[in-house]
Amino acid sequence: AGFGANYGWNCFEGLLPGPATDPECATPPPGGYTPPIFEYSHDGAEPRCAIVGGYLVRDGNLGDLDGRYVYGDYCGAQIRSFDPAAPAATDRGEGLAVGQLTSFGEDSCGRVYTAQETGRVAMLAGADGTSACPGAKPRGPSFVGIKAQGRRVKKGKRAQIT
Repeated sequence: AGFGANYGWNCFEGLLPGPATDPECATPPPGGYTPPIFEYSHDGAEPRCAIVGGYLVRDGNLGDLDGRYVYGDYCGAQIRSFDPAAPAATDRGEGLAVGQLTSFGEDSCGRVYTAQETGRVAMLAGADGTSACPGAKPRGPSFVGIKAQGRRVKKGKRAQIT
């Protein structure tokens, strides 16, 4: 995974081909397409509708969560994680409930935050309430909230984020 990579949306939903109505979604996949390293089913007991990607945890105070990739789902309330070296085999729930999860954030100290549709932002902290680099001064803004609007932007047009 990398910044600015083409993960195939809307031509793919995970590894599955998406709607054929988009002429750019022809076979073979669009140039530069990077397939996901992990996907999950929407079937099952836990409600799932929209995966919310997170961060690779780099906070040693979070125990065995350190070095794992955290993620969640907007419809499910479960924060989950996996080891990037073996995603499907190591996927697990973390016992943390965050309803209507909309985003994750990370500050300059490597601390991971969750954001909810309600506007609530919370930091993942160790059992004793500690986190990486306590007392360190942030280097500047590290989390920007974006509220999605139900409007589509036509191809070639600019999206406005306010």
